[in-house]
Amino acid sequence: MTSNNIKQLSLKSLLILVFTPAILCVGAYTLVAMLHQSIPPFLSFMVIILLLLVPCEIGIMLYYSKKEFGKPGIQCAWVEHQSLSAGKVIIIAIPFIVFAAIVFTVIAPLEHGLLFSTIFKNVPEYYKLSYFAESYMNYPKSMVIIALVLYALGNGILAPIVEELYFRGFLMPRISRYGNWAPVIITVLFSVYHLFSPWENFTRILAILPFTYCVYKKKNIIIGMVVHCTLNMASVIMTIMSLNL
Repeated sequence: MTSNNIKQLSLKSLLILVFTPAILCVGAYTLVAMLHQSIPPFLSFMVIILLLLVPCEIGIMLYYSKKEFGKPGIQCAWVEHQSLSAGKVIIIAIPFIVFAAIVFTVIAPLEHGLLFSTIFKNVPEYYKLSYFAESYMNYPKSMVIIALVLYALGNGILAPIVEELYFRGFLMPRISRYGNWAPVIITVLFSVYHLFSPWENFTRILAILPFTYCVYKKKNIIIGMVVHCTLNMASVIMTIMSLNL
């Protein structure tokens, strides 16, 4: 199936597909974060990713695959995928990983400092995922370890793979009528979809737009998976290293 015969999504359908999982997750997180005195919000969020976000996006892809191909699966996410060798994927991915890492390291703290002192100055500390690094000693060590294991499995591996399938594999080809604007639209929507961290939108868009455009041009979503998983797993490792367990 090529972009010429892939049924295109209306703007309304696109927004519904992007923000339904996001709203469900941020709503659940907002509720459970208020229990921060007994359960780390960080742990609650990892559970929400695994039990709500990932199943929701997989469920949508299963539905569209059944609708378009007549059988359940995630075929709808591979409609434009063109295979590349593992070596070529890694070579292509490395510059994007380095670029994104630099952007997150240099620009994210500046964006946080500006927005937390202005627009988001009234956001409770416990709502921010970074609160975990400051408060983990207030919780049982076993709970902290469980949170970190789920962080590695959920945010480091499973969620980025599913998100790449969902955004770059499933949604992006279905707005191909916008041409080179399609990866820009998907990048902006993907960033805004992180409703729990709107103070990182500029950094996120700048960091991920280059590899999203590459995925669009190369028609290979494995590139996106490699970049996304590497960046998220690097965040996992840095978080673990920052804790005195």
